[in-house]
Amino acid sequence: MATVTRFDQTHDRVNLEQEVIKSVADMQWIEPSDGAAIALACRYARWIEIATCTNLGRAVEQIGPRLEAVLIELGATPAARLKIAGGRTPVNSRLAELREARRGA
Repeated sequence: MATVTRFDQTHDRVNLEQEVIKSVADMQWIEPSDGAAIALACRYARWIEIATCTNLGRAVEQIGPRLEAVLIELGATPAARLKIAGGRTPVNSRLAELREARRGA
């Protein structure tokens, strides 16, 4: 499971592009044919970073949903992972571990 970086040293905030890259690296279901979608997600994340640093809020409003759509297609959101798992919480998720611990208690 990915560890979310809370702050980067240059901007004192999360770097969205780095977080996308880390998330994709943790996705065991990614295929080589997903490369274009991954590149697009990284590009959108980079544009959002640039727009955020230059106070172009309107650009973020337009690009954010596009990034989200690509992340959903890649299975990089909780709802998308649930759908991939056929409506069941994936076995290796933290939520599944907590539920299993509760059942065993």
